[in-house]
Amino acid sequence: MTDGGSKMLWYMLEQPEGCDAWLTHDRFVVQYGWHLAHHRYDRDVGVEVLAWLRRRIGGSCGVVPAGAFPMIGRFPSWRFGARAAWIADQSERTTIQIREATSPELPPGAPPPIEPPPVYIAGANACPHCESIPERYRVLRDGAQVCLACGASSPRPE
Repeated sequence: MTDGGSKMLWYMLEQPEGCDAWLTHDRFVVQYGWHLAHHRYDRDVGVEVLAWLRRRIGGSCGVVPAGAFPMIGRFPSWRFGARAAWIADQSERTTIQIREATSPELPPGAPPPIEPPPVYIAGANACPHCESIPERYRVLRDGAQVCLACGASSPRPE
């Protein structure tokens, strides 16, 4: 394990909210449960993380028991709680999902993605930006609406 691999695992295992990650032929992308942006990293660190996880869970899914990492290179030692992990190999990418393990047994099936699917509502009123009535609006997590006719967002209507 390199210090870069240890640091990446710390990012992925430290918080109980977990993460979703994708390893492709040219990149490694992680979406953390506490920060939903798509964070891009060097593919090599993703390969190292994937190998470590596969060894710990013994295949494609399992529980990584709570543990600790020693100081590696310049990256300090750190601890993590028990984490459930699912790895799904697809033709173009490998998906990794990590969640807090609430028991030594995994629930059946993989967990839902960290980022909920988009929510849409029918366009019933005119967009304040383009003044057209779109077929539908996308509703953001804070309740704001994105007009699908012009792409502008507006605060949640009162």
